[in-house]
Amino acid sequence: MNEKALAEERLDSWRQSRINDEDDTPIFLSVKNNQNYFNGYGAQETSDMLFQALIYPAMPTFAVCQDPQVWERFKTAVFLYQDTRLGLVNSKPIILPYVSSRRPFRFNRDGHNRFLRHVSTYRRQFVNVDRDTLAKINDFNLLDFNATLQDNGYASGM
Repeated sequence: MNEKALAEERLDSWRQSRINDEDDTPIFLSVKNNQNYFNGYGAQETSDMLFQALIYPAMPTFAVCQDPQVWERFKTAVFLYQDTRLGLVNSKPIILPYVSSRRPFRFNRDGHNRFLRHVSTYRRQFVNVDRDTLAKINDFNLLDFNATLQDNGYASGM
């Protein structure tokens, strides 16, 4: 992510390949299982990044990639999420400890709890959102359980 232009070029290349293949794999699996383009993304990182983009994890990959608005949300979230993660590691003063203690294999509950403050959705029963995010969620109609998710990421009525 320190070479943003190159990363953007690779991401756009991946996008085009998913459109060409009409890849119907859920976007969650496409990101989590592809370390060539999304190095370091596991289930937690993918969940949080997709939520940040307000993209349903089961949306087909080609639907995310072919719609310009959804793609822009996805691409923005990929880079913003990585910047946030780098900020955790490079923060001054240090937010997360480098080692557990003099005994490096001891579970560091304090470090773990500090990290969990930066996990937004993964394995969360309740998710806190700010006012702007809630407004976007409502604009996309994502809270209507009877709505059907469209290819453009919006949900439409019953």
